[in-house]
Amino acid sequence: MRLRLSGDADRVAAVVRTWRAQTPGTLVLHRRPDAVAALADPWFDTPDQAPPALALMRRVKDQLDPGRRLAPGLFAGGL
Repeated sequence: MRLRLSGDADRVAAVVRTWRAQTPGTLVLHRRPDAVAALADPWFDTPDQAPPALALMRRVKDQLDPGRRLAPGLFAGGL
């Protein structure tokens, strides 16, 4: 299912957080304004939901793409 949300960033972020809390499965934000991204992480609601390998992935990305030019924000955790 695809859903397009518009409106105030606070309201859109609230909808995203509510959807995640009440709906089983996965929610992926394909496009979102920076204001919404600051209020609702596009990958997980809380850092403890991050996969255990995320720290390793970040270290690898830092080594291979120190300028963070390749696919910014398109990898889990905003890498």
